[in-house]
Amino acid sequence: MRSIAISGGHACGKTSKLIELCHEQGGYMVCCSIREAIRVFHLAKKMGKPIPMPLSVDEFRKGAYFEKGVKQLWIDNADLILQSLSKAPIAGLSFTIE
Repeated sequence: MRSIAISGGHACGKTSKLIELCHEQGGYMVCCSIREAIRVFHLAKKMGKPIPMPLSVDEFRKGAYFEKGVKQLWIDNADLILQSLSKAPIAGLSFTIE
């Protein structure tokens, strides 16, 4: 499977693009909080691109979802998710796209 990276400034459409991809290609989104997951779920409906209810990072970490039924994950705001896992500030990150 090929990974896709979406980057950009605040409020430039990154989440909307991820919603479109999730809607078209299937899978579940992972958000930094349950509140954000609910917001993204409603945004997808408003866009006419319904998706399954996104997972919060806590649900994701606990494995509180049916893993066998999830074919892929779309991670929204990965920087915020990583920061939520650390007490120290995240100064940078790298990832591989194949």
